[in-house]
Amino acid sequence: MRKAVTLFGMLLCLILMSVSNASALTNISGNVAADTIWGPGSLTVPDTAYRMQGTVFVQAPATLTIEPGVTIYGDEATSGTLVVERGAKIHAVGTLAQPIVFTTSRVIDGGILDRGLWGGIMIAGDAPINVPGGVSTIEGTSGTYGGLNPSDNSGEIQYVRVEYAGHLFTPTVELNGIAFFGVGNGTTVDHVQVHMNKDDCIEMFGGTVNMKYMIGTWCRDDSFDWTEGWTGKAQFVVASQRADEADRGIEADNSSIDNEATPRSHPVIYNMTLVGDPYTTYGIESTQGMVLRLGTAAEIRNVIVTGFKSHGIRVDDASTVAQANAGALDIENAIICGNNGGGVQYDADALPFVGNVWWTNHYACASGLPNGDAQLCNPLPGDIYGSIDPTKQYKPNFAPAPGSPAISGAVATPPNDGFFDTSVNFIGAVDPNNDWTYGWTNLGAQKQLVGDTNYSDTVRIADVVKVNRISNLLDTIQDCVDANNSGGITVADVVQI
Repeated sequence: MRKAVTLFGMLLCLILMSVSNASALTNISGNVAADTIWGPGSLTVPDTAYRMQGTVFVQAPATLTIEPGVTIYGDEATSGTLVVERGAKIHAVGTLAQPIVFTTSRVIDGGILDRGLWGGIMIAGDAPINVPGGVSTIEGTSGTYGGLNPSDNSGEIQYVRVEYAGHLFTPTVELNGIAFFGVGNGTTVDHVQVHMNKDDCIEMFGGTVNMKYMIGTWCRDDSFDWTEGWTGKAQFVVASQRADEADRGIEADNSSIDNEATPRSHPVIYNMTLVGDPYTTYGIESTQGMVLRLGTAAEIRNVIVTGFKSHGIRVDDASTVAQANAGALDIENAIICGNNGGGVQYDADALPFVGNVWWTNHYACASGLPNGDAQLCNPLPGDIYGSIDPTKQYKPNFAPAPGSPAISGAVATPPNDGFFDTSVNFIGAVDPNNDWTYGWTNLGAQKQLVGDTNYSDTVRIADVVKVNRISNLLDTIQDCVDANNSGGITVADVVQI
């Protein structure tokens, strides 16, 4: 009898606690002015899922910690946006099994998934930029960025997905998926996917931030963009475009104000794969693989550029040519294949070059779509253009095929400086023996990447709610057992009933 009474008490507790937990997600808004945790370990707002309303500013010297497996739903009605101000930090460290996901509130509210349904993420730091005065204002806000500390630390972003962002922040400002404003190389950035953003996937506004294992898919503008003197490093970078709304794989600038401004943009990039959309099923865009302009320098090695409707690489402006002729703009060990306009294009003021010293050890395929003889040096097997069929899973294989020059040709060894993986023996972003693009991204999810007008997310909403709430329900049961258990009742007893 005592066990039955105890069990009844626990069931009553469970009902009451479940009712209190049955509300919508935890809403977050306003400023984060003190160290704060979003996740089950939070003392103030414990949850696994949050609705971010309006612009949330993380203010110095606060640190925002987001725990593994947490989902942040950017509120569509208020254009939810996260801004980490200069001097503040974000600690968003997910795992392969439990990535942190920033997505749109439509996933839970219902509706068609598309670009531009919430704001995005902006992170400001104290590293050098090349704007006049060395300090600038974050687009669309009053926050500032830039300084004199190349080692500035804005926190950690690891195993993070950002989806369906890029809402108009002001009438003239569309947001990047993630924008790094003067962020320093003390910041850790790896395993990040930005998908279907309304503007660029990822952009660096100066700074020295380094990054690895980055993937941008189906963004409206450029996949990766740098300007204002970015001098960081990157390795293992993938861009995949869809031609309804896309521009360049990379758009690389030094400064539009002064092409000779210093510090000059001069990133060092190894192992990158840029995949355009060569078809017209979705549209006529996805034009150039890389556009190097406005005086940028760069050291780019082990790169694959394929599937763009125009050229693989375009060089603009005499100031950019000067960097190439001086050896500061240098591309080596590259495969440029299946781009409709051919390999390299120069605009009128980008001539003449002093020879082709800046463009060496490359494997150029025939122009046109990847077929016929061009297939012999096409580095990508399988269905890399799965996007042309919205009824299929989009499950690209970015790894080199057996016999590809990407694994049989000359490979550049990265600097042994503690950041780069120097063991690479392939060209491109993905090791044929270790595909890092799966398991934490949304690649391969049935229709999850599509975003077409015929897309229905009913099943996905149910799955998300179920996954987010099962662990909470089990925790609630355990709490009731702990509070009422004097008769040998176990969690299993309650679950069975």
